[in-house]
Amino acid sequence: MRDGFIDRYSGGRLVFPGVLSILSDTLPDVFPYQDNWKTDQCHQAWWDLFPSIDHIVPLAFGGTNDEENLVCTSMKRNTAKSTSSLEEIGWKIYPAGKLPEWDGMLLWFWDYCRRYPEALDNSYTRGWYETCRDMEAVNTYRAMWPLAFLLNGENVLCRKCWKGYYRPFNPKFKINHSYICDNCGSHFQYD
Repeated sequence: MRDGFIDRYSGGRLVFPGVLSILSDTLPDVFPYQDNWKTDQCHQAWWDLFPSIDHIVPLAFGGTNDEENLVCTSMKRNTAKSTSSLEEIGWKIYPAGKLPEWDGMLLWFWDYCRRYPEALDNSYTRGWYETCRDMEAVNTYRAMWPLAFLLNGENVLCRKCWKGYYRPFNPKFKINHSYICDNCGSHFQYD
């Protein structure tokens, strides 16, 4: 979560693993998952969108497990980089993302599991749900979303359409209690 579900080697968006699990469970013929990540049996999106942790300087070449040496990247890029240095393969490190702008569909996952508890019959999905539930950072994020980010002037992605951003409903007022999605018109209000 520290990197905001952004692939630090490409700048692309990554998706919370529980979301991928729900897709595979719901659409197994279209979006298959294979426990051992066999590329001929696992949908390519698992490789492209699944967040993993990589060592910027590989352990084999003196890298450490310190936070400064760890970045979020896709499984595909993690595997491609292997023990290479960034200089060897011509990659750079992109800035970390901000959860209000892209949360990897984490809140969608949380809401989906609450609305459709049968999704938790899948042990892999349930494992991600339990991880989410137990993480203090996720709980804090869920509790203060989106108010704290709106008050801080940050962009907050709409939880209904996942395309637009919440904007003040009446920008003439200094203190806004109502926000509207600039794409679908969904409202968010607080008192």
